[in-house]
Amino acid sequence: MEEGETADLSLIGCSGFVCSGIALDAQDAIDQATVEVPGAASVIESRKFIEAYRSNEALRTMVNRHQALHLAEGRQFTAYNALHSAERRLCRWLAQTGMEQIEVTQEALGRMVAVRRTTINKVYRELERVDVIAVNRGSIQIAKPAELRRRSCECYGLLKKELR
Repeated sequence: MEEGETADLSLIGCSGFVCSGIALDAQDAIDQATVEVPGAASVIESRKFIEAYRSNEALRTMVNRHQALHLAEGRQFTAYNALHSAERRLCRWLAQTGMEQIEVTQEALGRMVAVRRTTINKVYRELERVDVIAVNRGSIQIAKPAELRRRSCECYGLLKKELR
């Protein structure tokens, strides 16, 4: 936003990519991608990506399906932010990473699930109380992934199904 505020609109994991509309012939991106959790990534120049996209049918199919998933995810996030509790949204986000240990700050999580940092802290305490997660400064250990998924909103299952 003009004043520097941000909100999470999608989560890209190890099987995804960000192309900000390049494949759809958009000249300028109005969005931005940020890395919130440490991990490996690759970067390709836009020109090379476009050449590969246009000349490789398998890549084009994969990119188009991924873009369709992002459109569905954006619609789902709109409903998710309007209808689900902070706990359910946080559980969905944590479950969707698929990681056992996540290095992320409460402030970043607050932006990604559209709540204040104090709300994240409150949800942490409840999830720690029932041994679903263990929190250390800037790090979350997932102790019970199945319980985390159970506590997630239905968006987790819908998006997982769509991804498959």
